[in-house]
Amino acid sequence: MELGLRLLRYFTAVAEDLHFGRAAQHLHISQPALSVQIRKLEHIFGVELSRRTSRHVELTAAGEAVLVETRKTLAAADRTIAVARSAARGKASHLMVGFVAHAAAELTPAILEEFGRRHPHVDVRIRQFTFPDPLAGLGDVDVASALRCGRT
Repeated sequence: MELGLRLLRYFTAVAEDLHFGRAAQHLHISQPALSVQIRKLEHIFGVELSRRTSRHVELTAAGEAVLVETRKTLAAADRTIAVARSAARGKASHLMVGFVAHAAAELTPAILEEFGRRHPHVDVRIRQFTFPDPLAGLGDVDVASALRCGRT
């Protein structure tokens, strides 16, 4: 599993830098070793992830798609590791968020995503409540969002 995650981290570094040399420096490995690892990942997937010359790196359509999923996979892996370590210390934590559909609809996903980045050890769960429940289940959840759009 660690090999697979390492390959995904290597690919992400190359995809974000669009430069093998800089990505290799950030990863503290040699550029030839990084190239070998990216070719190994391409072989596993059976697709070309990038087009490269000595001066330019460009993601293929497959590379763009893989990058989106790779970021999700690595974030989930990091959260899993953090949760396991917290649980081993007896400090696993959970946050139940209640919300009413359409309440802060544009803000809630961004807030939860940022919270997850800042607190990867916290298992965030969400629970939707109907509009007639103006407290969004407060009492059953740790925090609630029940503001209607256009009202404060």
